[in-house]
Amino acid sequence: IRVYGVLVALLFTCMVSNAQSETDSLKTLLSSINDAKERSLVLSKVAKSYQSISLDSAINYAEKGLALAESVQYDPGRGENLATLGDLYVVKNDLDRARIYYKRSLDYFQEEDFLFDRTQISMIIGNIELAQNKYVAALERYQECLDLAEINGFDDLIPHLQNNLGNLYLSIEDYGDAEEALNKAYTLFMNRDDLYNAALVRSNIAIIQRVNGELDQALEGYLDAITTFSRQNRWNEMSSGYEAITQIYIDRDELVSAHRYLELALNTIDTVGLQYEGPSSRLESRIYTTAGQLYLDLDSLAVAKRFGQLGLEVARTNSYLKDVFENCRTLGEIYDREGILDSALYYNKQFIDYYDQYASESDARRITQVKMQHQFDRLLREREVENVRQEAAYKRN
Repeated sequence: IRVYGVLVALLFTCMVSNAQSETDSLKTLLSSINDAKERSLVLSKVAKSYQSISLDSAINYAEKGLALAESVQYDPGRGENLATLGDLYVVKNDLDRARIYYKRSLDYFQEEDFLFDRTQISMIIGNIELAQNKYVAALERYQECLDLAEINGFDDLIPHLQNNLGNLYLSIEDYGDAEEALNKAYTLFMNRDDLYNAALVRSNIAIIQRVNGELDQALEGYLDAITTFSRQNRWNEMSSGYEAITQIYIDRDELVSAHRYLELALNTIDTVGLQYEGPSSRLESRIYTTAGQLYLDLDSLAVAKRFGQLGLEVARTNSYLKDVFENCRTLGEIYDREGILDSALYYNKQFIDYYDQYASESDARRITQVKMQHQFDRLLREREVENVRQEAAYKRN
C-alpha cells in the first residue's frame, strides 16, 4: 500500500474575496506614507494582497519592501518581507527558494515580541521539510515548535502542530503515534469549531483506517471531508480526497471505480489552477504519480508514460523524493514492456538512487533517537521546574 497523508497546510492563507479592493486600499495607504520603515511593512501587505491577482507583482512588491527595509536597517521590515517572499514562492511551487527566504526571515524575529511569528515560520519550514520527505529535520522542528507553543500559550498553533506531527508519523508508518497526535488535533479543531482543519485531520485518520483494512470507514471519512471542503470551495483538498479514494479502489482491484475518482481528481486540478490560492505542486505530483501507476495497471502505456513524466518533472523540481522514485519505477516498467531496454535501465537505476536517498531520510533508528531525546529533555525540564517550585516553597516556609 502506498500511503500519502493530506498535505499539511503550508500557509495560513485561503481564498481571498475582494482582493482587488484590498489591494487598492493598501496602495492608497502606501502613497500617503513617507516614513521608510512604515512603508516597508505596508509594501509587505501590498505584496500579500497581490498574491491571488498577480504572483509576479506580489514578488516585486515584497522585494521592494525588503530593499527599503535593508536601506534603513529595519529588522521588522526585513523579517516581514522575507517571510512574505517565502509565502509567495510556496504558492509559486518553488519550495526550495521558499525555504531559503523563510530561514533568512528567522534572523529578524529574534526579539521576544516576535516569538509567535518565529514559531509559526519555523513550523512552515517544517511543513516544507515534511513535503520533501526530510523527516528527521521536520520532526526536530515540529517538536521544538510544539514546546514553544505550549510554554507560551500559542493556542492557534498547537492543533496545527499536532496534525503535522500526525502526518509525519503517517509518512514513516508509525501509526500508533500518528493516531495519538491526530486525535489530539481533531479534538482541538472541533473545540474551536474549525471544520475545515478538522476535515483535514479526518482525512489523515482515514489513512490509518485504510492501512488497517477498514476500507469502508476510510471511504466514509474521505467523503465526509470532501463534503466539508466542497462547501468552502477548497478545491485543492477535494482533489487530494479524490486521489486518496482512487488509491482505495486500486487496493480493492476495482480499477473502473479507481479511474472514475482519478478523473475527478484530475478535473478538479484544473479548478485548483484557476481558483486556489496556495501551493499545488505537492498535489499535482501525487495525482500524476497515481495516474501513471493506474494507467500502467490498465495497460494504457502511452497515457501512463505521459503522467509518469509529468509526475517526475513536478517531483524533481520540488524535491519530493518519494514521488520521484515512484515515477522512475513506473517509467522503468513502461519502457521494459515496450522493449526499450536502455531507457528501462536508466529509469530503474534512477529509481534505486532516489529510493536510497529517501530511505536515508526516513531512517527509523534516527527518528526514534530524536523522539526519545525529546522525551528525555522534556522530563528534565519538568524536573527542573519542580525543583525550583520546591525550593521556592521551602524559602517561603
